[in-house]
Amino acid sequence: MDIHRQDSAPQAGSPKAVRLAVTCLATSTALSAVLTIVCWTGLLELPVGGSNFTNGVTCAWLALATWKIAAGRGWARWLFIASYVLGSVGMVISMLLKPEVLHVLPTVLIASAFTQLALQTAALIFLFSGGSPEWFRSKRTRPTAPPAGAR
Repeated sequence: MDIHRQDSAPQAGSPKAVRLAVTCLATSTALSAVLTIVCWTGLLELPVGGSNFTNGVTCAWLALATWKIAAGRGWARWLFIASYVLGSVGMVISMLLKPEVLHVLPTVLIASAFTQLALQTAALIFLFSGGSPEWFRSKRTRPTAPPAGAR
């Protein structure tokens, strides 16, 4: 087995659950990119404390996670879970501490946040259902032993 696999689009042999997860994450990434561009151009004003930089980093992270998950990288799946949990907990804490923020946010941002939550939750479920766990295990790279007599 070659330890220098190329990362690409979802592999042909990936289970349907992985392909659905990648579709959800790609949609989430696209939505994040559109929202970032709309805010960056000034068409939509960010709330106080909002940052185009943070939106850009989030978008880049989603794109990287999607790409690596599609390529069968298990570490990306676990890192996605960690960022999902941190983001969800942060959102809940924000809503509990400052519920009035929800009333001043533009409807587009509220809809985007809940759409992102739905897409990423679905992706998370898909990443741990069907044949996904087995597929990720089968994609682990292991160095091959050198041929006998090689130094």
